[in-house]
Amino acid sequence: MPALIGAIAFPQLCLTGWMMTRFPRPTAADIAARTERVTLNGSERRNLFLRFMPILTLLFVANLLITVMRDIKEDFIVCIIDVSTISAWTFAHVDTIATLVMLAIFALLATVKNHTAVLHALLALSTLGMGALAFIGANSDTLGISTTTWLFAQSLCIDVAYLGFQTIFFERFIACFKIRGNVGFFIITIDFVGYAGTVALLIFKEYLLTGIDWSVFYDYINLYVGLACCIAFAGSMAYIARRKTRRTATTESKADNDLILTPSANSAL
Repeated sequence: MPALIGAIAFPQLCLTGWMMTRFPRPTAADIAARTERVTLNGSERRNLFLRFMPILTLLFVANLLITVMRDIKEDFIVCIIDVSTISAWTFAHVDTIATLVMLAIFALLATVKNHTAVLHALLALSTLGMGALAFIGANSDTLGISTTTWLFAQSLCIDVAYLGFQTIFFERFIACFKIRGNVGFFIITIDFVGYAGTVALLIFKEYLLTGIDWSVFYDYINLYVGLACCIAFAGSMAYIARRKTRRTATTESKADNDLILTPSANSAL
């Protein structure tokens, strides 16, 4: 089966790769709207992190937790739920529907030109999703939701946050704050931090929590990771709003000074 899936996917991979080479070069308007993408060296990456350290720390920690939760759910799902109660195709159906919903959300966000609005929308959606998982984790014994509904909630809520940061968020973040760089630094960093966290959690579970049941353990992950991510995302939204407000005030102040100090402008008045 893996070989068959690979044989089907490989031509599509080649086709999409070729299509990417046919994209037109960015115009001056594109560069002005999203800034030019350049490769960063070690010193530039360090300076970039220090420049945005509060929000990047919050987002890196949140992505670490989300990656850990996602890996645990994907790799140990047979230990978390009773798979004998659902068919083998249920996983494919649930993930397909969740993927279509995410594609619709991301396609809608792609039409929004305001970078700040997209950042806030992604953070709000991620907060809503992780809050829902925290609620499910805290009330798993009393909610009585079906296994299929549980799987759909897990897939949609986790992947909206995880894939949102992997695909859209940092691209718009760079454009929003006119950062001279590219998303490679952000994506590689969150991947490294996230998968290192998964290994650390598995070691902690196997050596220090050997007696706990996987389903109970995952409920705790839902609860505490969901709450921690909600706090991180709320803090990130506040940081972006504050930073944009300060930047707007600085720009307006500079424009006023230019108006006062420019003789031609004064004579025109």
